[in-house]
Amino acid sequence: MRAGCFSSFSRPAASCCSFYAIMLLWRCAGIRMDIKTRSYIDSIHNHKIGKYHRGGFYTRIDDEDALGNCCVRKLTAPTEEALYRKLADFYPKQHIDNLTVNDLFLLWTDYRERIGTNPNTVLRDKQRYQKYCSSSPFVRQRIKKLKRGDWKEFCTEIIRGKTRIASSEDNMRITRKEWVSTKCILSGMLSYAVDQEFISQNVLKDMTFENNLFRETVHKRKETEVFNSSEEQELTQWCYKKYHETGDTSFLFPVFSLQIGTRVGECVALTWDSWLHTEKGDYLIISKSEYLNQASNIRTVEQHTKTFHDRTIPLSSKASAILQLIKSTAKSDKWIFMRNSSRMTARQAAYILKLYADETGHKVKSSHKLRKTCGSNLYKHGANIKQCADFLGNSIAVFERNYCFDTDTDEVMRRIVEVI
Repeated sequence: MRAGCFSSFSRPAASCCSFYAIMLLWRCAGIRMDIKTRSYIDSIHNHKIGKYHRGGFYTRIDDEDALGNCCVRKLTAPTEEALYRKLADFYPKQHIDNLTVNDLFLLWTDYRERIGTNPNTVLRDKQRYQKYCSSSPFVRQRIKKLKRGDWKEFCTEIIRGKTRIASSEDNMRITRKEWVSTKCILSGMLSYAVDQEFISQNVLKDMTFENNLFRETVHKRKETEVFNSSEEQELTQWCYKKYHETGDTSFLFPVFSLQIGTRVGECVALTWDSWLHTEKGDYLIISKSEYLNQASNIRTVEQHTKTFHDRTIPLSSKASAILQLIKSTAKSDKWIFMRNSSRMTARQAAYILKLYADETGHKVKSSHKLRKTCGSNLYKHGANIKQCADFLGNSIAVFERNYCFDTDTDEVMRRIVEVI
């Protein structure tokens, strides 16, 4: 429609964009129209809505003919609700030019929530968008007016840290890994816009950036990522001491986790039927995992692992002995790890490690460091990369990058250096 053809469409973009988003959300959801949307239609619709004597409703709308000339056409429906639905379909199409980047993000987010996208993924994307995009004037611009160069400039500003909300990290460049996660949000929004025919193409699809734009990733040190052999021994002794003092088998969780290297959610979801006894030895089936919905803070046990790949791992004699010890006083015939008469949660596992750190004066290391320590020990004692990755349920690349650290103490390394 030509600008200024009808007064109802010449309103400033800011006055209608949010309502445009509301109407699109309503239309996609397929539910009864809310009062706010109906009131907005009344405020911009400049023709009478009438009722036929024999039933049905009618009105007129300002439109364009095939040649682009202004015209008025009739709109009818059997009910008033149905007529408002037709108007709600008509007006968003006329206001598409006013859709901003921010409006698009809201529409895309609602769409993902309706189709069942993982709520934790949606929440993290909202947080990342808030952090890197929401304070920039760019997101208040109309997507129809933006060119490829505008998007590239905006993306570059994100990478350089210029769009970040006020914090101690102001103007700090982001890593390529962080940019990939952020780009997925922007690219997902544009792909959705293409599917909805708001725009013709996703300009971010093949957009590249120079390596020197990104902040170099600081490589993690073994001191923070794993328990060395001395720390592992100290932690084990503390866990057994607390178990004998309290009779609480949850204190055996860190020791067992060091042996099997599962993700914490997989470990707390273990059931007794996961423990297999064979002539060759004991095995453990890893097929379930605790899932935390971060939006509702509700924890459930899902019948799959994080990567949707079940695995069966051999148990060491030490791991089997721990299970035997727990079984001897088991308070549940289903869950292996219990705390306060309920299934142990990942949060409670983290609390045990915090208690250990508080009582011993060490820095807190998360339950994920137990997993990294197990993987590092496997490799240290002769397992090849493929075996280590399969044991942990990771790819080889992920294992090499994140789970392969030296767990020897400095004293051991010093003895090795002396031999050279």
